[in-house]
Amino acid sequence: MIELLNQMQGWMPLLPAFILLLVALAILVLPNKPGFSAGFSIVATSLALCIALMATLSSDISLSRVYFEGALTWSQRGALAQSFILAMLLLSMLSALPLARQAGKYGTEFFALALFAALGAIQMVMSRHFLTLFLGMELLSLPLYVLCAFRKHQSRSREAGFKYFILGAFSAGLFLMGSAYLYGASGTLTFDGLQPHGGGFYLIGCVFLLASLAFKAALFPFHAWLPDVYEGAPAVVTGFMASAVKMAIFAVLLVLVYEFALFSSVAWTQTLKPLVIVSMTVANLAAIVQKSVKRMLAYSSIAHVAYTFIALLSASGDGGDLAARAVLFYVVVYGFASLGAFTVLSCLDAKEEAPFYYKRLHGLAKAQPMVALAFALFMVSLAGIPPVAGFMGKFYLFSAALASNHIDLAVAGIINSLISIYYYSRPVISMYMKETTSESSVAVVPWPTGLVLLITTLFTLLFGLMPAILYRMTGVL
Repeated sequence: MIELLNQMQGWMPLLPAFILLLVALAILVLPNKPGFSAGFSIVATSLALCIALMATLSSDISLSRVYFEGALTWSQRGALAQSFILAMLLLSMLSALPLARQAGKYGTEFFALALFAALGAIQMVMSRHFLTLFLGMELLSLPLYVLCAFRKHQSRSREAGFKYFILGAFSAGLFLMGSAYLYGASGTLTFDGLQPHGGGFYLIGCVFLLASLAFKAALFPFHAWLPDVYEGAPAVVTGFMASAVKMAIFAVLLVLVYEFALFSSVAWTQTLKPLVIVSMTVANLAAIVQKSVKRMLAYSSIAHVAYTFIALLSASGDGGDLAARAVLFYVVVYGFASLGAFTVLSCLDAKEEAPFYYKRLHGLAKAQPMVALAFALFMVSLAGIPPVAGFMGKFYLFSAALASNHIDLAVAGIINSLISIYYYSRPVISMYMKETTSESSVAVVPWPTGLVLLITTLFTLLFGLMPAILYRMTGVL
């Protein structure tokens, strides 16, 4: 009996993924009742999140578990990423309840697709084999293509889904080509079989692989799809993409760079540095001229990806552990602020029939002060202004760069962060310094959406005032 319990405990880290899979399949085969599907999905995701948190905070923190002959691996850092993905899934489903009601009988499909996407993200985080990583990427991407086009009667939503699908297929081809070259260089598809600096095949494979992951993360010059997709997709889907998907991509990159020394040579660092600097600069300058709030947040997302790459490029140097902590910390705090911001937009524009311009925020502070306060806090966090979490996130990023002697990256990041304050202040000025007009939006905040705003606001403040809580979790191997 004791041996059986020990075996069950060993498989506990995979239980959240199995729960998501079973619930998603059940929703597809059970009678089409959107209300039941929503409640079932939310309860199951809550259960999966509790199990993942138990695994993350377990006392046996030094143990890593290997499954399916090394194709999947559980570690404490991976468990933190898994917990965050599940948390973002839960909050996204809560904020998507109005969208599901609008979709009528098709609302059931939203929750099944979201569950499959989160399952793919979790598989990516746990992957230590290029085949399972590719399957996880596709399991994440295919539902997202449909979710981006979920408002199928709107041309902007259909365009977002189509663009994401076409460019996503191109990214998948790059990934497979890169994996093939890496297999030719090392004779295996496992991460631990990689041979760093191992000849021409290895170099070509790394180039294709990096291009594919850069597309998923939206790093310059693979970023052009992001503004159109963010603009056309439903805001709740965009929030999930900006949080959970970013975590999945950077968790994979962190494993490849920090644990397996991929892209770790000086030549790679010197090659990627200009791309990172250009990416954050182009994104911030483009965000300044945007009239749509969602497009501004899309370009700012590109800049935040570049900020995160500052620490990622430091992960293989002397400040490797500090850089790994900084990457996870920053993705978490950015995810809460970004999801909260897009949730506010979903409240202000329930039908999303037209672009959301700044003028629709005019007078919001007087009409609905709590919603305006939450949105202002998210903007302050994204700008990196104390005392909210975004400031501490950037502090750790730039500290990691300085610890690895990447002074140029740290200086570029600080300058671009100062530039970003301009466009992040525009929504705050619109809400607090402009009078209400006939074009101003009125937020409709049902209690599940209000709960999402409360949770994201509290964590944005908590990780800013007491960053050690999250920082300790990011340092557990």
